[in-house]
Amino acid sequence: MVREAAGEPAVQILNGTVEFDTAAGERFRALENVSVRFYPGQVTCLVGPSGCGKTTVLNVLAGFVQLSSGSVRWRDGDRPRLGYVFQDYALFPWMTVRENLVFGLRRLARPELRAREDELVRRWLKLVHMEAFEGYYPYQLSGGMKQRVAVARALIYEPDLVLMDEPFGALDELTRQRLVRFLDELLAQRRLTVAYVTHNLREAAVLGDVVYVMARSPGRVVAEIPVDLPRPRGLHGEGTLEVERKLYELVASQAEEEV
Repeated sequence: MVREAAGEPAVQILNGTVEFDTAAGERFRALENVSVRFYPGQVTCLVGPSGCGKTTVLNVLAGFVQLSSGSVRWRDGDRPRLGYVFQDYALFPWMTVRENLVFGLRRLARPELRAREDELVRRWLKLVHMEAFEGYYPYQLSGGMKQRVAVARALIYEPDLVLMDEPFGALDELTRQRLVRFLDELLAQRRLTVAYVTHNLREAAVLGDVVYVMARSPGRVVAEIPVDLPRPRGLHGEGTLEVERKLYELVASQAEEEV
């Protein structure tokens, strides 16, 4: 099923510019006039070289970073419930797998979801194939297992928008491919609104409904690429590889201009 944009964006950044003061007392422009839209039920990927401001965009959405100019517009006016999956797992080491899932559910879920705690924990443990490990602590898990738990913790309380910042970037290539395949299959079953940052162009082609290509110095959007492929897509399908080639050409052309 192809996820088409419908109605108003869940959130949009309009002409967003972010500037920081450096330790040397200079002004650094991380983003310049960036406009991006995130539609309900779509995965919107941000790709581009290191330093182009991809994570800064996520942090603006999360409220960690304020725009120097421009605006953030939420469809219903206020920032809704967010989920955040970081690159470094960010699980609580003193909590078991189950306790990590329950933490987000009790703190952030709507009352009707909190009342279904046991059911939701069982469902998400099954979805991420961690049923046999609910009593384990993070130090007892592999990197891939930790990140499956991190994904489940971010999704179990049904956030309105999920922010994913290189969620599989710290993993070896085989584990990464397995988790991209897992997320591809999950997205075929569940309609999620996701802002997804990655350096991996194959990953963007598999997961994204829309891909924004960014360039640096300063960070800016240079292309918006729709991905009209049904899910699940798979890592090696002809359509996936064609989207990856298109993204590579765009990113490579920007890298050549920077040299």
